[in-house]
Amino acid sequence: MFAQLYSRMGTDMTLSNKMRLWLDGDNNAITIADEQQIRFYHPSSGYTYVARRYGNEMIDGKEVERGIASRMLQHANALLAATYRVQLDAAGEVVIDGFGSPILLLDGDGQPMLQPSQTRLGELNKYVGLLDATRQIASRLGQGPL
Repeated sequence: MFAQLYSRMGTDMTLSNKMRLWLDGDNNAITIADEQQIRFYHPSSGYTYVARRYGNEMIDGKEVERGIASRMLQHANALLAATYRVQLDAAGEVVIDGFGSPILLLDGDGQPMLQPSQTRLGELNKYVGLLDATRQIASRLGQGPL
């Protein structure tokens, strides 16, 4: 919250822009090219969260998103893949779509299936609460500097 507030007071919107997170179809959504988007679909709510990508960087030997919101969605997608059954490639790696989201496997009713030994559903749901809080704070502060 303080990062959002103080970066706007100095009229430097870089940090606020890197923290910008919205729901697909929301009135506060901004329009950016598909190839610049990362998305996370939350099966329990049906919401799709979107953030702008700012490229990747290596941290401790792991490639991660540079943007704050995009890194948050990257982590949410990792939790999603650990919680729900997802499509795997021949090497056993999670198949990711063009938006950085794992491809969920669906049951006969078209619903995502939990991993047989999933233990991270609670962690995923709590993390979605953090995504919602981040989105709501930015929504209250608006799109520009204060």
